[in-house]
Amino acid sequence: MKPFFLRFFRLIRYRFFVVAGALPYVLGAAVAFYYSVPFNPAFFLLGLLGMVLAFTGVEAFNEYFEPTDRLFSENVVQASHYKFWLGVGCFALALPIGIYLTVQTGVLVIILAFLGFLIAFFYVGSPLRLIYRGLGEIAIFLAYGPLMVLGSYYIQSLKVDAVAIFSSLIPGTLILSLAILNEIPDYYQDMLAGKRNIVVRFGKEKSGTLYMTTLFSSYGLILLGVAIQVLPWLSLLTLLSLPLALKGSSLVSRYYDEPAKLLPAVNNTALNYLAVNAILVISLFLGKS
Repeated sequence: MKPFFLRFFRLIRYRFFVVAGALPYVLGAAVAFYYSVPFNPAFFLLGLLGMVLAFTGVEAFNEYFEPTDRLFSENVVQASHYKFWLGVGCFALALPIGIYLTVQTGVLVIILAFLGFLIAFFYVGSPLRLIYRGLGEIAIFLAYGPLMVLGSYYIQSLKVDAVAIFSSLIPGTLILSLAILNEIPDYYQDMLAGKRNIVVRFGKEKSGTLYMTTLFSSYGLILLGVAIQVLPWLSLLTLLSLPLALKGSSLVSRYYDEPAKLLPAVNNTALNYLAVNAILVISLFLGKS
């Protein structure tokens, strides 16, 4: 019999985005560690648990509120109501963690958590439905970038500064590029469903260019961070992932109008997101002077 947490985790279809949320959280703690902030393992683990619960809740709400997949799939989701209650349960469990960390560290924790909840709920939830208004990609950028990194950094350092803000832009731009790319194969499906996301608004070719711009801007931020000594020189090891970025960009430039041939680009970009963040975290822990 499978452990409970594995059965629980398998209820969510888009598990990558739950796992991917852990990396910017760890990055925030790594930045604090690099700048000689005393590491609090209890706060770190509590925050990590709250983050996993919150992102699981986000994905559950997305599946409940988002009708597009059910419109264009033969596999009608029969148990959509339990996804709603799964989301409610996850956020209900995350709430006391947020309150405890707020009491122990400061009010910014609950502010960031509340902003994250609003973004998660209104990403597809009424009345805002951000993804239908061309704001969903910005919501993803904020959730996986500034909100996650700054929250993790704050519960360790009890402050937010320019270093943390700068660092948060790196995972934000990486996930933004993946979000844009992920929408390109669904262009016609999203258009028919009424989604006015970035790809529907700008078209597949221009969105492919935007994908490449955001993807490589993350490397530009890393180079800038090393140049101004915000990041350790070991962060340059993230350049080892450039072949993944170049391969993905090459595929997008050639096959932006052929969804089946874009799958390797999506996989490459997802792997690139994981690799850059992981290498960056390791470089910060190893690069502490």
